[in-house]
Amino acid sequence: MWSAIALTHAGDSISRAFGVTVPEFVTNLRGNKMGSTLGAWFIGNTLSQNMLNTGAFEVYYDGETIFSKIESHRLPSMPELMNDLTIAIERYQQKALGDTSEPAAAEMPA
Repeated sequence: MWSAIALTHAGDSISRAFGVTVPEFVTNLRGNKMGSTLGAWFIGNTLSQNMLNTGAFEVYYDGETIFSKIESHRLPSMPELMNDLTIAIERYQQKALGDTSEPAAAEMPA
């Protein structure tokens, strides 16, 4: 979104700064600054809003799922999330050192 707006308002200056000729699409954007800016703003906001509406909240560490809102149908508490991350980090460190024992659960205040 911001790059389209920047090209609309300063595309010729940006092209000259990089020593390239102004592309035709930049000239077209500049021909209708108001429409190009509003279009980029609308499309950018619509896309970002749709990405946020998935309801997904996934936390991964080293390819391991720490928490999944899609699976649990809820959000984690901060102590729960920190505890699960601590366990995953300990597991990763043990794996890196060749230790196969299970890490102890970390104690996090509620």
